[in-house]
Order: sequence, then structure tokens, then C-alpha cells
Amino acid sequence: MTTTDLFCSRAAQPGAALGPGAAALRAAMRSATGIAVWCAMIAPSVASAQFVHEKVMVGARDYYLYQQPFPDPPEYVGEVRVVATPDGGCVMVYIADSLIPIKQILLQAFDSWGRRTLGPIPVDFDEYRSISLTVLPVGEDYWVAWGNSGGAWFRIVDSDGAVTPRRQLDASVEHAELISLATNNTIVAAVYDSLDDPTPPFGVSGRLFTPDGTPLTGTLPIGHDAGGQAFWTGTLAFGADATILYAYDCFFPHAARGTRFRFGGSDGSLGSAFLAPSRLPFGSVYPGSDGGYTLLAANGVGLPGNVAEVSWLDSNAAVLRRVSFDSDFTGITFNARGEFVTKYAYTNAGPPELSVTLYDSAGAVIAHRLSLYRPPAEQAWSSGSRDFALADSGAVWTYWRNALVLDEHYITLLRPISPGDLNADDLTNGFDVDPFVLALTNREAYIAAFPHIPPEAIDILGDLNDDGVLTNFDIDPFVDALVNGP
Repeated sequence: MTTTDLFCSRAAQPGAALGPGAAALRAAMRSATGIAVWCAMIAPSVASAQFVHEKVMVGARDYYLYQQPFPDPPEYVGEVRVVATPDGGCVMVYIADSLIPIKQILLQAFDSWGRRTLGPIPVDFDEYRSISLTVLPVGEDYWVAWGNSGGAWFRIVDSDGAVTPRRQLDASVEHAELISLATNNTIVAAVYDSLDDPTPPFGVSGRLFTPDGTPLTGTLPIGHDAGGQAFWTGTLAFGADATILYAYDCFFPHAARGTRFRFGGSDGSLGSAFLAPSRLPFGSVYPGSDGGYTLLAANGVGLPGNVAEVSWLDSNAAVLRRVSFDSDFTGITFNARGEFVTKYAYTNAGPPELSVTLYDSAGAVIAHRLSLYRPPAEQAWSSGSRDFALADSGAVWTYWRNALVLDEHYITLLRPISPGDLNADDLTNGFDVDPFVLALTNREAYIAAFPHIPPEAIDILGDLNDDGVLTNFDIDPFVDALVNGP
């Protein structure tokens, strides 16, 4: 009987009782791996000293931590924007300042295991007064948008690295100070500030496009100047049925300060503005996978006494639940499941430090001040508020640099894993038996059969007795994981 035969009629799920089958499975696996290799130690892959592959415990769950340096890094990196992709990977854009005053926009993309799939791709060159750089995955492509002293612009990078010509996001905007993009893969929506131009449009504007960049609307007056008020920091999120929720802040006059909401349609229609459900003056909105939204509100970030507030909203922007906490973090990011991560990139005294706190969708802390950098870096520096991302899979992506070496830049992936999940479907069950045996007996054949799994992750996925490698000593813990759950 093969190991597959043991499970052909019932693929074991975590917690399923196998009874006598557990003993039979152990015996079959030992026979399959062979007596000669029963006590053999399979050495982990050898990697560069700058690359880190390790298993860490975060809360009650195992994670895979992968730290890698930039290829051919520029001396200066700025305006880093990291966005998670639907498959758990990420895309990042950044400015290489080495050619000051001419700056270069570069793009890199990574799969869900941290392997670079694209880049660095040169997107554009320009002389920037200041820049608001952002990126958005749209199907197989990536939208890159930015503002400079000449206006607001975008380019589209496809999966092969081809870049479309530069196009204007909105010819009526002289200078965009903040750009936000969102998509439902049918429409790409943009909002942007234009505070430096004293002529209309003045405030927060928007526009809708097809995924290939064809405009669907003209300029949408999301939050334009009226009656001495000034609006800025526009954000947006798609809800159900292509509904768009726009959010923006009124920061002058003081009596009118606060976040405004406005619903919009796929045809460019706009509903009436109304106050967001928060007592705090600054807010931004994020999409939820259930058609609702998440609202982050704050009275400031990173200073003692400042407060942040996370509210989970239904499709009508009504509050479902809310948590409040001190906003002593450098940045915060959400996923569509309503989970979020706060990043800390400094300490009040001592060297800079990079750490994150993970929260679940109820606002409960999963892990507090988890350090993300590893040697050779002795100190980490990551001052940006948008240079990290949280995927819907729970994976955390973070850009940072070695604070002691100017041109040593890194990106770290912290990915949740299920011990024993050798087919990498995020479950440990009977379908992992054959991959487990193959990884034990023929590492090269396993790598060929599962090319989507990095060789460096094999020992981390298969190590159930916590000795750092996948060996026959992991067989009994593996069977126990099948019986009782990992």
C-alpha cells in the first residue's frame, strides 16, 4: 500500500481522527524513506550571508521570514511605496536619488514566497520638486502614478516589464501632492490633491479609467474649495457593485476640521458629502472583502498623546465595531479582511529599530513589537509610512535599509505557514503525504515537482520537531499534525 492509498478515500484534515491509520501511515512513510536514510540529516540550502530564511513564531502561528537585499541598490532610496498583490506577493516603487536633481522611478515585483518576478524596471526619469508616488496591481499589470511640478502622471508596467508612454492623470491639475489609486479590475479610480494651484480645481479631485488607461470621466470634484474651506489627503475604496467610497479631510477652518465621506458610482456620479463616523480630524478609508470598509482616523501620528481609531464599516459606511489606541507608530496598513499592522521605525533613545505589531480583524494584538530585521544589519532604518504592506493572506512586506550602510537596502517577507504543508496550499492534510515523502527521499525531484516553492523554504515547511531541517525525525510529528492539526 502506498501513502497515497492510505488517503485516497479520505483526505485527512487537521483534527480528523485517523485511529489505527496513524500507525500505518508512520510505518508506510518509514518504509518509503528507507532504513538507510532514517537517521540522515538533510542539510539546509546554503544561502548568501545577506539572505535570511528562517521560521519564527508569531502569536500562536508559524511564519516564514525571508530577508533579501536589493539587486544593484542605488545609494539613496526614497518615496518607497509597497503594495500587496492579490496572490500574497507585493509590488514596490521607489525613487533612486543618486542622480540628484534628476530622479529615477524604479519598480520591483515579488511572488508570495519573496522571489523577485520583475525588476528593477526603470519607469521614468524627471526632475521633481516633490513627489507622491504610488503603485496599484491591476490584473497582470501595475499602474504607477506620481505628481511633480508639471502635473500628475501615470504609466502602466505589464508582467513582462514593458512600460507604456507617460500619460497625464489629469491635465487640469498643476501639481498633485497626494495620489491614491483603487480598482475592482474593471475600473481604475484615482484621487489626488491640488493644493498649490490657486485656480480651480482646488482640493481633492478624482477621475475614472479603464484598466488600459482610457479615461472614463473628466475631473470629478470630490472635495473642492468652498466657503473658505480647504480639503486634502483623499483616499478611496471600492465596495460592492462598483460603488466607490471617497474620503478626504477638511483642515481649514479649524471649526470645520474632520473627515468627509462621499459615495460615487462607476459612471462618475457623486453623492452628497457627509461627515465620517469619527471624532478625530484625519482619516483614510480601505476596502473590505465583504463589501464594507475600514476607516483609520487619527489626531496625529508618532507623537506622545496622539490617538488612532480603527472602525470597521458596513457597505453604507455605518460603524460595526471600533478600537482605539495610542498612535505612536510610524505607519499603519490594512488588508481586505480588516486585519492591520502598525510599524515602528524608531525608539525614543538608542539606535533605530524596525518592528511591527500585528492585529486581527477584531483589533486584538497578535504580536507586539516584533523585530523584522536580521544580521548582517545591526540597525534598521525605515522612516516611511507607506513602505510596508499586509496581504490578504496575512503576509507582511517591509522595505528598510541598514542604518549603518548607505547603499544596503532590504525587503523582508513575513509569511504565515502551516507546518508540514509541503504542497504549499496553506493546509496540512493528507495531500501533503506524498510531497513530504518526496522531499525526504529526493530533494531534487521535489524541487522539480513543486517549482513554486523556494528550495530554501523546504526545511522550514517540513520541520515539525523544530531542529531546523526536514529529516525522518519529522515523520512522527507530521503524522501527529495530520491527526490533531499543526
